[in-house]
Amino acid sequence: MEFKIFLLDRMNMKKGRWFSLPSHAAEQYVKKLEDKGHFAMVMETDCDFDIGDLASGKTVAQLNELAAQLSELPPLILDNLDRLLEYEGLEAIVESEGSHFRFHEGETLEAVAEDLVSSGEIQEFFTEAELHDYLNVEALGRDLLSYHPFFEGTDGMIEYRK
Repeated sequence: MEFKIFLLDRMNMKKGRWFSLPSHAAEQYVKKLEDKGHFAMVMETDCDFDIGDLASGKTVAQLNELAAQLSELPPLILDNLDRLLEYEGLEAIVESEGSHFRFHEGETLEAVAEDLVSSGEIQEFFTEAELHDYLNVEALGRDLLSYHPFFEGTDGMIEYRK
């Protein structure tokens, strides 16, 4: 993951440098300018993801810290960062270390649904009544006889368990 900033000397607008973050050299550059009575400002950013206006109003030290935190995120988070940013801001993703996102192995929603049903986790997404709408209970009831011994009793159906 690449996160670069272009620092410009506000007193000499023709003088600036690119830095890949995190970078101790970027902070030294800012300090060197400040020692001369000049100020550095972030003029441009270049990232593998859409940074938006995140750099606006941030110090180089803050951007360095953010870049260091980004580099510690799991590859799956970094690989999908553009898509994740549609749901949550970069600072929130970094702060939570991406824990607000759950990655499924399935490449389609059908595969995800099958996995959730198999693992019993489907109930986290749907109530029992909602799940009932997806089942053909008439066919399921008929097929129960193929797998378990059921018979009619005086007050309903009875299952024989040995």
